[in-house]
Amino acid sequence: RTDDALEQYRALQTLEPDNSDHTRKVADLVARSNPGEALPAYRDALAADPNSVDLIRQVAELEELAGNREAALELFQRLVTLDSANEVEIQERILEFADNMGLGELRVSTLKRLLVVRPNNINYRARMANFYLNENDLRKAKRVLDEALSLAPRNPELRYLRGEYFHHFWEQDQDNEQLIRNTIQEYKKAQRDADWEPRATRRMNEVCPPESDEQKELIGFMGARDSAAARRRHEICRSALGG
Repeated sequence: RTDDALEQYRALQTLEPDNSDHTRKVADLVARSNPGEALPAYRDALAADPNSVDLIRQVAELEELAGNREAALELFQRLVTLDSANEVEIQERILEFADNMGLGELRVSTLKRLLVVRPNNINYRARMANFYLNENDLRKAKRVLDEALSLAPRNPELRYLRGEYFHHFWEQDQDNEQLIRNTIQEYKKAQRDADWEPRATRRMNEVCPPESDEQKELIGFMGARDSAAARRRHEICRSALGG
């Protein structure tokens, strides 16, 4: 019976407190008989055998289930230094924590480590570019996008993100012909992919709103200078969208 075995191993644990095997066996039996007490039992087991890869992972998973994200993250960060065979999987778990907890610096440093192991992974590069865009660090975003596009020039997500890069500049200078063309061009490339088409179309409509009778009438009421500028902008948009 589990209860009898648990009592027996607890007695052995008392007699040999430095024996990590007894502490681990107690934790296993506690988890079987009373899952609600598993976490403190496995914490004790880990304290007795702090470099056990299996125990670190087990306690990390339990900490996460208990909602202790900081403790779980710390354990996964310890685990990645001990379990090189599973480095990518562990780093991706750390990346999930960084995303969910809003830890920007950890997100970037983890992506950089992952790219050392998998330098051609486009998903990692896209995520890093997106982070820099959200941080408005356009210089770094451009560098990451240029490197990624040299590996996958037709990737729709990268093209969308490059459109976002130009969109940042367009927001500051909405009548700039070259910015309009560059932004639309990138979104059009992303638009070819069914998954990215809705987002790309929405952004294109921000830069070049679909013409309506109301807009045309409004241009007619504008002063000569404003009307000419508006017409010129519509011409640029028509050219960019149709080119």
